[in-house]
This record gives sequence, C-alpha cells and structure tokens, in this order.
Amino acid sequence: TGDECLNGTSPIQGTELCSVAELMYSLEILTSVTGNTKWADRLEKVAFNALPATYSPDMWTHQYDQQVNQVQCTYQENTVFSTNNGYSHTFGLEPNFGCCTANLSQPWPKFALSAIMKTEDGIAVVAYTPCKVTKKTKEAHVKISIKFRDKIDFKVTTDRETAFTLDLKIPEWTEGAIIQKNGQKITPAPGEFYKLKGSWSGETCFTLTLPMPVKIIPRPGNLYAIQRGPLIYSLPIGEEWTQINKDLPGHEYPHCDYEIHPITSWNYGLCIDNQLNSSSIISEKYTGADETAKEKKTPSDRIVFEERPIGETPFSPEGAPVILGITAQQIDWPLINGSAAPVPSSTKSSGPKEEIHLIPYGCTNLRITEMPII
Repeated sequence: TGDECLNGTSPIQGTELCSVAELMYSLEILTSVTGNTKWADRLEKVAFNALPATYSPDMWTHQYDQQVNQVQCTYQENTVFSTNNGYSHTFGLEPNFGCCTANLSQPWPKFALSAIMKTEDGIAVVAYTPCKVTKKTKEAHVKISIKFRDKIDFKVTTDRETAFTLDLKIPEWTEGAIIQKNGQKITPAPGEFYKLKGSWSGETCFTLTLPMPVKIIPRPGNLYAIQRGPLIYSLPIGEEWTQINKDLPGHEYPHCDYEIHPITSWNYGLCIDNQLNSSSIISEKYTGADETAKEKKTPSDRIVFEERPIGETPFSPEGAPVILGITAQQIDWPLINGSAAPVPSSTKSSGPKEEIHLIPYGCTNLRITEMPII
C-alpha cells in the first residue's frame, strides 16, 4: 500500500492512483531495459487489476486511494490513511488533491504503446492485450494483430518476405503453454521470452495457449486471495451512489463527487481448501451471447469459472466477462471508521453455506478481495 507513505500490506490501508500510474510506467521502462518477463508480468497484473479499479467504469470520477478490501467509500473524520484526508477514497473530480486527476489518463495510452516493442533482431510482445500494430523491420512493413479469449490468436502480415524474430512473453504463472504454428506444436518454458525465429511472408496465423491455473494466495492476517492468470478476483458489493459536495464550484454533472454505500453483505469467509487438492475440483464453462446461467448450483467446495461475452465496458460490475462461483459463509467482520476491520473478529460462521460470485478486481468499485478460509 502507498497512501502517500509506503505503508505495509494491510488490505484497507490504501494505494494512491498516481502510484499505480507511475508504477506501470516504471515497469514498462524496466521491461524495455532488462528484457525480463517478471516486470512485464507485474505490468499486466497492475494494468488489469489496480488501474481500472481506481476510477469509475465511465472514467468521469476516480479515487485518490483505493483499498484492496473496500466495503464503502464515504467521508470519514478518522481516516485509516496516514496523511490523506477523509475524502481520499470517495469517487470524484479531485478527491484530496488534484495530482491523480492529472495522472489518470496516462496509464492506458502508455500501456498500449508498450505492449509491443522492437528488439535488435525483431519484435517483442511484452503484454497481451487486443491490439494492432505496424512496425518497420529492416525494409519490410510488418503488421501484427492480436485477439484472444481462451487462446491468443496472432496474425502477422508483411509486404515482402523478411526474416526476423518474434519474441513472445511466456508468463511465470502459466503451466503447459503451447504455440501452434504451421501444424507444429511448441511448448515454451514459463518466465521467459520465447524466440519465434523464421522468414515471414504474406500472412501468417498462429496461436498461443496459456493455461491459467488457479492459485490461492496467502495474505497477512490469515487471509487469502484468489488469482487466475493475471487476474485477482473479488466479491463485488452492491452499490448506492450518493452525490456530495454539490456546492463546490465546477462540481456539476458529470464531474461530481460521490460516496458509495454498500447495499449487500460483504462479511464472508471462503469454504475452500487453500491447497486446491483433489477435494477442490475446478471446472470451467462458457456462457454464449444467447445464454444466461440461470440454474441454481448446489454449494460445494468447487471453484467454477463462467465466461461471458465481452461488452462495451468490461471493467464494470455489470460487464465482467468472467465470473467465479465459490462457496462461502458469513462471519463476524465489523466495520471500523468506514472500513472493514483489517482482519475479521472471528472466522466462526454466522450463516448457512451459500454460493457467492467473484469477479475480476478491476471490474469492482466496492469489494472484498482478501478473505479468511473457514
């Protein structure tokens, strides 16, 4: 966390939007200088989680400080932040201070510019995001388009035959990655760039599959987070937005200030094996554009992923393109000064087992991300 001060690992201490934006730029520079995939992996993790979570889905409002466990965003006299004021995690035009207002628009463009980089002998794919790029390699003009869902599809087009190396980042988190090109299967090692060398002419299509194992990440205070691929998953909390500071000049719609109050329960512990052994069956399914998952699932100790069509605003609670189903129970977890207590009072359950749905962290406004296992 970094609520101005570097402040440890509490899930409620808060991290400033500016540090998210500047960290991404630092990771892009580190990747370009070192060629080390660990910086590129961190870049994707910050870009797809912390960045979109720090402002509203329409980008008209943002926070100064975001919390990993963020159950409400209201003005507080006794704030948990070290030096920032009680408006710091409300959503608005410039809560606390204007630096984040100036900074919030730079991370996505810089991320887009850094997704693909030139190398001494070709081109490197540093971050996986849907994109199209044109670069000049030697005397040839090379066009690369990337799109993906369960696998990453590449199309490389050259205006003349040319030889170059296409460096593909293989993330540290994947297991059993496969490149399929011209009927050939290649199994690259994780945690490095795989050099796809050769002569390219006309249009060449190939795919990269990056299996995403689920990881239960231990966090301080006997809490746990769920990660799959580059995404962290959170319990979204129902929201009620209330406009505040209406009397301030320049704070008319749409650049207003808001508090967000929770309207659904958030005090949950997970009913899952933290080792993901044989009793924790992981399954997946895809819900197409003409389908909805209406069936009632029986609570169990499984983790079930359901993919949905990607809409116009994927980084929103309603537009989340993937949903995680997991069994949980409510526990005694108090609210202190407008924030969830750093750790629950007790992990003794106070309700029946029920299935809850988690979505990617970057799609949430209110959330619980680090939870105990009961």
